[in-house]
Parts: sequence; C-alpha cells; structure tokens
Amino acid sequence: MKISQLNHKKTPDALRAINTKLAALLADPTNDNFVRQLQLLIEARDTFIKGHIKELSADEAVSFATKELEINAQLVSAIAPFKSEAQTDLQQLAQSKKAIKQYK
Repeated sequence: MKISQLNHKKTPDALRAINTKLAALLADPTNDNFVRQLQLLIEARDTFIKGHIKELSADEAVSFATKELEINAQLVSAIAPFKSEAQTDLQQLAQSKKAIKQYK
C-alpha cells in the first residue's frame, strides 16, 4: 500500500507519521514482528483519529471521518491476505499439535 493511499488533504502531520510507518511495514511483510507492529500501528492510528475527530467542528469531523472511512476500507483490503495467511498458519499449528499428541 502506498503512502499516498493513506493520506488526504486534511491528514494531520501526526497521522501522516503513523501512516508513513504503516506503509513501510506493509511494504515489508517479512518483518519478524510484522503482526505485532501492524497491530500497534493500527491501534495508534485509531486512537489518533478518534481524538482528532473530537477536536474538529461538526462539518469538519464529518468530512474527515468520511475520508478516513475510505482509507480504512483500503487498509482492510490490504491486510486481508495477511489475516488469511495467519489463519492458515494457526490451523497448521493446531493440526501439528494434534499429531504430536497422537505419538505420545
């Protein structure tokens, strides 16, 4: 996912910094701590957005939230393959544990 997909005209600098880290992480899913770092960045992004929306006027909040909902939908799509891969890994682990127990 490109950084330009995560930012819009009204993206605050602090959110741009989070988005930059998020884009870099998504560009390198082989990172050892990928899932944990992804979780932390998504949580930081969510916390920032919720707090920022509270600081805006009603009209600005609606405009900002609309743009962020579009970006969140793109993020969900970008992250979906990693979720499927993790689920497959967990299923294989469970099967392996079951096989090990049979040999005991």
